[in-house]
Amino acid sequence: MVPINLETAVDVGRVGTLAVRALEPMLRGDDIAFVVKFRDNYDPDRLWASYESLLRQNPALQVVLRPFGKSFSWVSIDSAELNAALDRQRQRFPQFFSFEELLSPAHALTPPLPVRISQMGGREVCFQMSHALSAGRGVLQWVICWVAAASGESVPVGQTAGRFDSTAPLTGLALLPFYLLGYLARAGLNHARETVDLTRGKTPIPHDKGYASRTYRFSEPETNRILAKARALDLSLTQYLCLAAAEAMLSAQPEKSRVGIAVPTDLARYSPGFPRAVPGNYTGTLLVQLRRGAPLQSQIARQFGWLRRGVDYWLFRLLAAVSRSEQRFVNNDARVASVPVHRRGPFRNVSCLVTNLGVITAPASWGIESGTGTTKSQTIIFTVFTLNGCLTVNVTFARDLYDPEEVFRVADAALGGLRTSKRGSDSEVVEG
Repeated sequence: MVPINLETAVDVGRVGTLAVRALEPMLRGDDIAFVVKFRDNYDPDRLWASYESLLRQNPALQVVLRPFGKSFSWVSIDSAELNAALDRQRQRFPQFFSFEELLSPAHALTPPLPVRISQMGGREVCFQMSHALSAGRGVLQWVICWVAAASGESVPVGQTAGRFDSTAPLTGLALLPFYLLGYLARAGLNHARETVDLTRGKTPIPHDKGYASRTYRFSEPETNRILAKARALDLSLTQYLCLAAAEAMLSAQPEKSRVGIAVPTDLARYSPGFPRAVPGNYTGTLLVQLRRGAPLQSQIARQFGWLRRGVDYWLFRLLAAVSRSEQRFVNNDARVASVPVHRRGPFRNVSCLVTNLGVITAPASWGIESGTGTTKSQTIIFTVFTLNGCLTVNVTFARDLYDPEEVFRVADAALGGLRTSKRGSDSEVVEG
């Protein structure tokens, strides 16, 4: 068995990649997808040329994940493999696909390239990258590099190696037992039947039916009102979205009293100088559980306070330690993925996932009108970011596990809760 070496903090990225690898057979792919809609200056040939240039100038994107004994390794591909892969993608690029088609098993990313672009019609292009290769914010940086290159800016060369020097507070390690015990105590012995579960107890099967997706876009004035209301509650945008999602889910299943929310975190923030181009999924998780009968706002604020202590980082280090080997870690994650949500332990019994990719400012010269993004997951995933002052929220989930009508009804209620007034003409809902 190949041990997970805790002497090097860089293994937190490897642990994230292992988690993606374990779920890939169930999720039918491991890609993160970002859609960029361009204005009237849309030129597919120019966009393809900038994409090809990005790949050829960046060895960090010329890699494939291959088995190595009972482990795996990122291996560089040779120029012949790169040329052949780009030729296949170039032949496919003139075709048009919907967002949901690109998330389907038939269009899952295939080796040797961990990245691809596809046209969607309506001046939209989808940029997909393996989640095993990078976290969401890392993928977003590559998207920005690609679009900037299409506007004539130079293409940066990403470093393929680096040392992860963690700045995570050691107090987080000391407090980790208290965090874990407190979480278990709040979950209680009856969390299985008390937690909101929109899968309705279904046993997971490989997601061959693909994913349902819907994007909610808000105008700049409406975004400002949402941010102002969040500040008035002393909440961040991520916390405010957790509040809205929790309220909507508790309303959808009034017989339930607990909502579990997984919040992905950026572990790279603990090593500011670490190159994001280094292969590995540096994504941590904050687990938030909210109970009916107590103010949700204060529950959220209190649990997000653990991030200041670096608990998300130390949780991943602990996870690696107790797994003892890479193969055991992958096997355990794959086993849990096949178990109904309500039968999982309290740390895996979650109702949804909320991720915030931050604020993106795109110069007018890039010609970007709007965008959206998501990744494949076993739960309902809310992906939020702000582009040029306008908030975008995407909701995506597996059709095998969820009833689209019910989930979108809950999503409508949750995002309606973000607003200070009823939806008006300055907001937009786009089906996948």
